Amino acid sequence: MNVTAAPLPGATRLPRNKVLTPILEALDGYREALDDAELAAAHLRELLPIPREPSAAPPCTAEWHRDEDENDTVAEKLDRWRNRALGYQRHAIAVHNSILTANLDHILNQLHLRLVEVLLTAAPDAEALIAAGVDTAEQAIEADHVPEWSRLQQETWPDYAMLRGSQESIHLHVAPDRIWMSARPSIDGEDPASLLWFKNLPQLWPDWRERGRTRPQFTITGSPPRPEPWPRPDGAEFLIWSFKAGAEHWIPDTKQFDEEFGPRRQQLLDNLDAPQQPDDESSPFDSLLYGPLEAERQRQTQAADTSFEGHPPPIFAQPYVPRP
Repeated sequence: MNVTAAPLPGATRLPRNKVLTPILEALDGYREALDDAELAAAHLRELLPIPREPSAAPPCTAEWHRDEDENDTVAEKLDRWRNRALGYQRHAIAVHNSILTANLDHILNQLHLRLVEVLLTAAPDAEALIAAGVDTAEQAIEADHVPEWSRLQQETWPDYAMLRGSQESIHLHVAPDRIWMSARPSIDGEDPASLLWFKNLPQLWPDWRERGRTRPQFTITGSPPRPEPWPRPDGAEFLIWSFKAGAEHWIPDTKQFDEEFGPRRQQLLDNLDAPQQPDDESSPFDSLLYGPLEAERQRQTQAADTSFEGHPPPIFAQPYVPRP
């Protein structure tokens, strides 16, 4: 993964890829601030110290003093130029960083829209594989569904992983630390064990905070089983699992995350004892486009309809609408 070269320590370093770079380049003033910082960096590299010219006059004479004064004048001038260029560069970097901070939610919303596009494109192949009972590459060969599997593995997964990598960089270098820290397990865990990956993670895996430690599984022979409910997140097998499990993929902005997992709701989510089961008639693809409008509709429906005995009504996909 390529990373932008920081003109000076203090400039935010983010991946350069086909998804994130165009989003950043479209920000008003972003490219100009970066160009200014890089221009100053190039100018500073050219400001090499000029060696002092030794005086030909005998020391401690008037002529010797004049030669030393000329050397001091040149050195002082270079220091002024260097300090002026450093100040210009620091200002450009500060503008660059402030543009990223001011547009944080916009960047995350744009990444979410790209995520929706990737999943919608992958849905037909995933649906065909699920209908054929395919979970692994070997089963795809046996069921004669190699093209569908190959597209998920070679086209969908690289784009999906790129989006998740971009999301992680934004949260590590731009977003408030509290979001990344509150979205992750308490000790360790794989990347998908994050509220920033799956909105319904507490339902998919109630013990995700402790990585299964509060409900350990034991085996007499062989290696211990994986506590994660998903296969290793490295390709088509993981994507197939997410479609079948009804995982609600998302890249939330800061407001959406706080609304869903802020302090008032976190305790309730952590105390869920069992995953909620989707309605038998629902499709595994219904929740892919889960957006803020659908979240509000679901909350209203749950409050009005108590006939589901503690289970929410099926989630129906709605187009994602970014917040203004």
